[in-house]
Amino acid sequence: MFAKRVEVPTSYPRYTLEERGEGLRVVIPARRTCFMVGLSIMTLITPAGICFILFVSFLFMGYLGPSSQDLGGTPEIALSLLGSAIVMEIMILALMLGYGIFMMLWIMAGFQEIGITPEALVFQRKIFSWGRPKEYSAEHIKDLRVSPDIFSGGWGKGMDIGLYGGLLAFDYGVKTVRIVAGIDEAEAKQILAAIVARFPQYAAEGAAG
Repeated sequence: MFAKRVEVPTSYPRYTLEERGEGLRVVIPARRTCFMVGLSIMTLITPAGICFILFVSFLFMGYLGPSSQDLGGTPEIALSLLGSAIVMEIMILALMLGYGIFMMLWIMAGFQEIGITPEALVFQRKIFSWGRPKEYSAEHIKDLRVSPDIFSGGWGKGMDIGLYGGLLAFDYGVKTVRIVAGIDEAEAKQILAAIVARFPQYAAEGAAG
């Protein structure tokens, strides 16, 4: 049996790292997986079909249901049912369309950004220039490390577009914070090495030496 030789990947990493004054800035664009792109498209398409089915169902029950007269149904009750159905349909439509639009915007223009200085680590997920940064004080950051999560391998990798979790983890008080999702573990190790080389105070205990 002949073994297939695996070539060493030589493509450029997905992240960019740049010096900014006394700090570092790391930018990771959203990962575009076929599964999540397809899911986003389906989320945009399916609300129309669902609303049509619900509309026809409630219309049938309200106006044409054979038991409506036996139950004392009236046109007013039918209209009330129809109105409730329309309100529910609009809510479902708004939720699904909102989610689909957000996912498509994230896939097309979203990115993660890390700013590291001696005083703090600032992380945020942004679409275009919109985002809400989270600042973590350097004195409370402990044990910065690479720690794979459920999205970092196997079936979960196809769902990882950078919105949840992360491969870089650190202890912050009594909580464990995860950042930097949607990249390979090897890339996470490169980012960690660059941070620790510039700011040794962020190194995990026992790794600073």
